[in-house]
Amino acid sequence: KQCDFLILDYINQLDLGNAHGENLATSLGHAMKRIKDLAVEENIPALVIAQMNREIEKRNDNYKHKLSDLRDSGVLEQAADVVYFINRPELQGNGKGEDGESMVGIGTINILKNRNGATGTTKFRYNTHMTRISDY
Repeated sequence: KQCDFLILDYINQLDLGNAHGENLATSLGHAMKRIKDLAVEENIPALVIAQMNREIEKRNDNYKHKLSDLRDSGVLEQAADVVYFINRPELQGNGKGEDGESMVGIGTINILKNRNGATGTTKFRYNTHMTRISDY
């Protein structure tokens, strides 16, 4: 009972092995199940960070994420209770929001899946000089 929070940064770097001839998706599914079982057993939250695939770079709306933007998305979508993407439009050369507001110093969290709550988008402010985020 010495661990209060599990963070895995990032799941795509796990050496999943292939001892049983499983494909990557199956191995990833087993790893996610073990991580989730551990979190439930220890009664702690688990944050698993995953890589995005490159398809998003080919779209014009690369700041509007989809669950399929996750690399090996099917397995991750199934296992996750919550899936969200963090975006800082300013870094992508998009200094204006959809309503024309300045997005300099403003980021978004897009919650695409939430088993026990709402989905949607929320904004936050960030200060790059202090590596700090705060309420919008």
